[in-house]
Amino acid sequence: MAKIYNIDLQNANNSASVSLLQNLSQESIQMSEKISSFIEQSKQSLVGGGYDAVRTKLSLYIDAFKIQSQVYNNLYSNIISSNNSMSNFMEGYTELDDSKLDEIKANLIDAKSTLNYLTSYRITNRSEMEEDENISPIYQRNGSSELINFYSSTINELEKICEKLVQLQEKDNQYFSNISVVNDDIQSYSSSVNNISTSTFDL
Repeated sequence: MAKIYNIDLQNANNSASVSLLQNLSQESIQMSEKISSFIEQSKQSLVGGGYDAVRTKLSLYIDAFKIQSQVYNNLYSNIISSNNSMSNFMEGYTELDDSKLDEIKANLIDAKSTLNYLTSYRITNRSEMEEDENISPIYQRNGSSELINFYSSTINELEKICEKLVQLQEKDNQYFSNISVVNDDIQSYSSSVNNISTSTFDL
C-alpha cells in the first residue's frame, strides 16, 4: 500500500535537512581543496622524509573528502529529482492513496451503469401504440445532456485516478530506488576512509 501527499514532497525538497546536504557537499570540496593547497605550498618550507610522509597521509583525506562531497551531492540531487518525479506523476492531486482503489473502482462501475441508462431511450407513447398500431413510436432519451456530460466527465476522472492508484506502489518503489543508489557512493566512501590508517606514518 502507498499513500502520498503532494505537500510532503514539496516540504521535503524545501527542508533544511535537504539544503544541508548541498552545503555539506560544498564544504567537503572546500576541505579537499584546502588540504591539497597545503600539501603543495608546504613542499617548499617543510622539507624532509617526515613531512613527505605527512603529506602522503593527508593526500588520502583529499580523496575521502571528494567522495564525501559526491555522496552528499548525489543524495541531494536524487531526493529532489525523485520528489519532483512523484509530484509530476500526481498531476495536481493533493493526495494519492491506493487503499481507496477498490472503492473508486466500485464508483466507476456505478457511474458507467448510470451513464448507460441516461444515454438509452424509452418509448413515451407506448399506451397509444397499443391502442392504434399505425402510430409510430416516439423515443425519448432517459437523461438530459447536462446529466450525461456530468457522468461522462466523472467517469473520465475516475478512470484517470484509478490508473494513478494502480501505478502508485510501482512508482513509489521506482523513485525511492533512485535515492537508494547512493549506497554505492557510500560504499566507495567507506572504502576510502578505511584506507586511512591511524597507525604510525611510514617514513
